[in-house]
Amino acid sequence: MRMTRVLTIVAALAAAVCQPVDAQQMMRMLERGPVGYLHGQTLVQQTGNLTVGDFAHPAVADWNGDGRPDLIVGSGYGDLLLFAAGEEELFGPAQSLIPEGDVRLDAAPERRQVSPWVGDLDGDGELDLLLGLGDSVYRYRVVGGAPSEGVAVLGETGLPKLPGPVAPCAMDCNGDGTLDLVMTDGRGNVCWLPMGEGYGCQALTAAGAPITATPPARPCACDWDGDGTDDLLVGDGDGQVTLYRGSAVGLSAGEALGGSDVRWLPGGIAVRAAAPWATDRDGDGDVDLLIGCRRGFVALVERLAPARLQVAGHLQQSNAPVDAGRCAVAAPGDWDGDGDVDLVVGGEDGFVTLFERLPGAGIVLARGRRIADAGGLVRAEAGDDEYLRYAAPALADWDADGDLDVLVGCGSGAVLVWENDSGLRAAGPVQVSGRRLTVGGIAMPAPHDANGDGDMDLYVGARALPGREFGMGEMQPPRLAPACAYFENIANAAGQPLFAKGVPVAMSLVSGGDSLRRDADFLAPYATWPGQWRGPGSDDFVTATGYGTFAFTNSSRRGAYARLELACLGRSLPSPLLPPLYWARPVQMGPGGGLMAADEAYGFVCYYPRELFPR
Repeated sequence: MRMTRVLTIVAALAAAVCQPVDAQQMMRMLERGPVGYLHGQTLVQQTGNLTVGDFAHPAVADWNGDGRPDLIVGSGYGDLLLFAAGEEELFGPAQSLIPEGDVRLDAAPERRQVSPWVGDLDGDGELDLLLGLGDSVYRYRVVGGAPSEGVAVLGETGLPKLPGPVAPCAMDCNGDGTLDLVMTDGRGNVCWLPMGEGYGCQALTAAGAPITATPPARPCACDWDGDGTDDLLVGDGDGQVTLYRGSAVGLSAGEALGGSDVRWLPGGIAVRAAAPWATDRDGDGDVDLLIGCRRGFVALVERLAPARLQVAGHLQQSNAPVDAGRCAVAAPGDWDGDGDVDLVVGGEDGFVTLFERLPGAGIVLARGRRIADAGGLVRAEAGDDEYLRYAAPALADWDADGDLDVLVGCGSGAVLVWENDSGLRAAGPVQVSGRRLTVGGIAMPAPHDANGDGDMDLYVGARALPGREFGMGEMQPPRLAPACAYFENIANAAGQPLFAKGVPVAMSLVSGGDSLRRDADFLAPYATWPGQWRGPGSDDFVTATGYGTFAFTNSSRRGAYARLELACLGRSLPSPLLPPLYWARPVQMGPGGGLMAADEAYGFVCYYPRELFPR
């Protein structure tokens, strides 16, 4: 095969990621948050789940030559990260292996899968790196923790091509004693390519049939059964890992590891986009599994017997970002009653995680833990997708008994309530006139005593589901419900609030005093939170919209329905506080408060102090 020479890994990888230019977005995210030009603070745990943000694809090798197995992980947004092995099964913080290049401070992450394989390709005792990057695969030699000259082996001019994203591994496919290149492509096909001149990609077969999997598929070669012959593991988009046993006559038919309904995450939770890596993690002489997933975490699955696997938990790192998975929404509140602000964070899988704030200077949180009631884990209600539930939590004394209760907005459009009475108790969905409240999208609840009568009212926004695409001939249904609505509590006693109706929250753009007034619906507002953004005594609503986050002023008298106004210059819009993100809201986490926000891709929670914004 003709191979295209690349001068260095810097040149090769910089060229590989220049369309789009988004290499190492995660490192910028950790340093500055999702809005780079504002220099926010990505919140961290003292220790927590090792994360690359999303679509984790792990590999294991002694990268830095200290005799301990390090973790090399690719992400779904152009990142290749090294987590050096530390003490007591704890990995160090992420280090970038792809150069940043010219990443604009206002750049948004764009999908670009990175899939590594690390091992000794040619038996010379040195590490080699195979790197799937979009629809290309590159090969590097690693010496002393530094990759040297690289070559493209797939996707570049004059080389074989496959539809991306391509994920590589190496195994002896034809029994000649040398390692060949095995790849999954963007359609879920498994192909192989001999490491030599003049060959093209061929379908890899098992029991005489081509191997296919639900995309995105990820391969891993290993000697699973210890018979000295390469076997193949293939993880798929549905979370299944299939074993194809090798023999002198080829690969056998696939076997679903762990059964047909496998749960690779702690607590018996299903996974999406499984990326397996086989390694003897616990040093007992047999092969265990690491499973990367869509949520960006890596789970350890220990092998207790030849056919018995046990999920041991997520790999851990020091200074881990606060991460509950993609599409994070955080709710602040003093959960443990110690006088400081803790966080309850929901993600796209619908679960809700508590991060308690640790004492001392700065904002550092304890390791996240899932919150649960007597029946199990608190989780948002499923809509059309059993996995993608999109939890949007809020904390408030909902039943007026003096402690914080939990509201969870769901991708189904409902708002579920868990009352806190020496432990959480599911109280069902919020109802209006005896019928469950349902909005057209992800419900974004904001409980607040809006009229000052001492009981809890409710604002609810409706955010569009992320990534919803409509096929040819499929009509997008009209959205009849208002994007943000207000529900007044008409109960005259403590206990569950009682709602009779919802009222759209009126939002206007106002120019020249009141000479030009326009409806703000075109901004697509999807969440609004009351607060004193402009200072004590002000009546403001920080509102997240499709055009960014703005601070509206309430022009109504106290006790009346809110009428929100955004001052403009002529017909132009003012600059938003934050550009369009998945979610943003006001929070009191430090002197003067600020904003919390998260993007859709990584799900890290970031804090922007009030001092970063004009008064």
